[in-house]
Amino acid sequence: FTNVVPSGTGALLTAPSNFIALSLTDTLCTGQIYDWGFPVLPTEKLTSQVLVGWGYGCTEKNCGSGNNVGGVARSVVWVSPFEEADIYVDVDNDGTPEMNKSIFGASRLSSNIIENGEDLSGAVIWAVKPGQPFDSSDTVLISAAWGQNSIYSKSNDYSALDLGKYIACTHGSGGYHPTLMMQSISFCFRHTCSSFCWRPCRRSI
Repeated sequence: FTNVVPSGTGALLTAPSNFIALSLTDTLCTGQIYDWGFPVLPTEKLTSQVLVGWGYGCTEKNCGSGNNVGGVARSVVWVSPFEEADIYVDVDNDGTPEMNKSIFGASRLSSNIIENGEDLSGAVIWAVKPGQPFDSSDTVLISAAWGQNSIYSKSNDYSALDLGKYIACTHGSGGYHPTLMMQSISFCFRHTCSSFCWRPCRRSI
């Protein structure tokens, strides 16, 4: 297993033979809160675009008094590009990205947080090479996951969802007409975790 992956970074795992990898999120002290995880995708399964299915920022979209950093969301989406990229976010999936949510000049294997307050469900996220227009076909592979951000949450925080998943890859480009090809969900309640998936995802870039 690896050591703790530093904040703000992703990780690329390689080996001379086949292996299974999981990402685990937990506290370093008692391990009783902020615990969730997801299976890690092989690079040949990555695409340049993902579609957020269920992406609540809080329990029942009720964020109460707000989070620890002045916003409201407890759960966010993390996006890591396979090379330097501009990452676009189309919150309402209308084909036009929200520039105030998009991230420009993201470094290779960096971990970038995207959130939309109480709900990010239905958002489309994609990446193109730096400086290219948002609808460019010059795309960049990305990996994405949705889950609880411990920095945003509190202990005994009833507005927080103590679970997460990696986000399904899609066909399509530039944020237009994505077609969902795979769904995989990992749930963690206290110390019990499970995951399931269906329909293998084909690379589409």
